[in-house]
Amino acid sequence: MASLSDKARAIYLVLLILFLLAIGFFVFDYFQIINASEIFPFLRKEPALVNQDNESPTELQKLEFTKAQERFAEELDELEKRKSELIAEKGKLEAEMEKLEEMRKGLIAKKRNEIRRL
Repeated sequence: MASLSDKARAIYLVLLILFLLAIGFFVFDYFQIINASEIFPFLRKEPALVNQDNESPTELQKLEFTKAQERFAEELDELEKRKSELIAEKGKLEAEMEKLEEMRKGLIAKKRNEIRRL
């Protein structure tokens, strides 16, 4: 019986030593005396995985959209400016066309008068 109690005592002491070593290991890691994640990779703290939300735009997409809106506004202003220039040019051409039409009518009337005089 004495040998069984000695074996039990030995097992108890070995387990106590392993337990104290484990506690000491985590205490040293807590005080950053050792780095436990280098020794045991399963202790490494990795950031949680975050699922990307494809529905909401990222900051880059928001910035690209804003720039696209600015370019669109600039192009719209250019088109409005070009439209006003074309309208002004059209007005000038119509005025010149009326002037030429009056000159043509005048020449036709002059030819008729000359033909009548003959």
